[in-house]
Amino acid sequence: MGSGPGLIALAPNGQSAYVANFISGTVTPLNLATDTAGSPIAVGHQPSAIAYTPDGQTAYVANLGSNTVIPISTATGQPGPPIAVGNEPQALAITPDGKTLLAVNYQSGTVSLIAVPTDVVRTTTKVGKNPESVILTAHGKKAVVVNEGSGSISVINASTGATVGTVQVGGEPSPAALSPDQKVFAVVSLPSHQTTADANIVFYDEIGRPHHPGGSGEILSN
Repeated sequence: MGSGPGLIALAPNGQSAYVANFISGTVTPLNLATDTAGSPIAVGHQPSAIAYTPDGQTAYVANLGSNTVIPISTATGQPGPPIAVGNEPQALAITPDGKTLLAVNYQSGTVSLIAVPTDVVRTTTKVGKNPESVILTAHGKKAVVVNEGSGSISVINASTGATVGTVQVGGEPSPAALSPDQKVFAVVSLPSHQTTADANIVFYDEIGRPHHPGGSGEILSN
C-alpha cells in the first residue's frame, strides 16, 4: 500500500477495488477475492477521487495537486496519458451509458465534461464557488453539484454541461444523497461556525425543485 491511503472505489463486478494513496501519488489495486494488494500504480499528485466506467474496464483517477485526471486500464494496470482539467479536481462521476466523465474542479469552480473513451474534454461548465461533490440523478441525465463555498447547488445536464438551475441553500452544504428511485436528493446545510445540531436537511427533486417527503415544506431542522 502507498502512503496516505484514503478513498477506496469498488469495481462494478465487486471483486476488485482501487485505493487512492494521497501522499505517495499512487493507487493500489486490491483483489477482494483473495484479500491481496497489488503493486501501487503511479498517477498524479494527491489523488482524490476514483470512478469506474460501467463495464469496469477503465478506472479514472482525479489528481487534486496535478489538475489532471488519469485513466487506468483495469486489465493491465497501465495508466494512460493525463487529461488536463481545472484546478484541484476533487470529485468524479460517470454517466450510466459510460460516455461522459464529469470532473468537479474545487478551485476553478467548474465541472469538466470528458468524452469517454477518447478522453477529450468536451466542455467546461461554470458552477458555484468551491464545488466539492457531484451525484447523478434522473438515471444519469442530470448532475447535482454541491458548492461548498457559495452555499449552493448547481444542476447541470450531465451530457452537455448546460445549466439546468442553481439553488441557494445557505451555510456549508454537505455532499448530496440520492433516493433509491433517483427522484429526490437531500443536502445537509450547516450554518457557518455552528454545530451539527443546527443543521438543516433540504430536499429537492431531480432537477432542483424543492421537495419535502411530508408534503408541507422543504427544510427539516434538528
